[in-house]
Amino acid sequence: MGLKLVILCLLTMVLVSMGQASPSIGQPVTWDGTSDPGWTSLDAWATVSEVSSGGNPLGYLQINYDVVPPNVPQNDIVYNSGLSYSGDYSSLGVSFDYLSTNNSLQTLYFKSGVDNSTWKQVFTTPSTSWERISLSFYNSANWVSLDNLVNFEVARTNVNQFGFFIQTPSDPGSYTFGIDNLEFNNNYTTQVPEPSTVILLVSVVLCLCVTFRVDRMVSGKIR
Repeated sequence: MGLKLVILCLLTMVLVSMGQASPSIGQPVTWDGTSDPGWTSLDAWATVSEVSSGGNPLGYLQINYDVVPPNVPQNDIVYNSGLSYSGDYSSLGVSFDYLSTNNSLQTLYFKSGVDNSTWKQVFTTPSTSWERISLSFYNSANWVSLDNLVNFEVARTNVNQFGFFIQTPSDPGSYTFGIDNLEFNNNYTTQVPEPSTVILLVSVVLCLCVTFRVDRMVSGKIR
């Protein structure tokens, strides 16, 4: 009985590890009356807040710059290091609505917990209205390392920070950027367990079958 319990526990652990999905898949963050804490800006001129109107539709995450120094374009970092944005991004894609007050190139980035590297991908905001953006972590194309590293496939397996590099215009003034309907998905590929996980799962199942078989044989002899 003790051996069977151990094997069942191992099997449960394997199945749980295969089924883990972090961040949550198919659950868009809309900021419509629900809090998504942890978003922070590194820019002293920026205010990050959840507002109840003006989104696409209703609420959204607003990044507001009250004063921008003249002739100095700001490259701000707005990020989240919460558990809801941490995990394995290997088979994920992300979509979000982005509001920019200038036609510019903006950047999505993540920081890896494997080697502390930072990776970025640039996207275009062709207008000053809400634009739907979709990017993939599955394909290494268009991802650039800020640390001159090359192992993107390893770095994305343990993301511990997710965010945006926001570039404001050089002209002085007040600017507002926004993020809405942020959603992770796995439409880019079917997630396949690591070979080591498959081997462990098969081994546990075989041991379980043998254990129950031996148990039945012993029980039959006793009878």
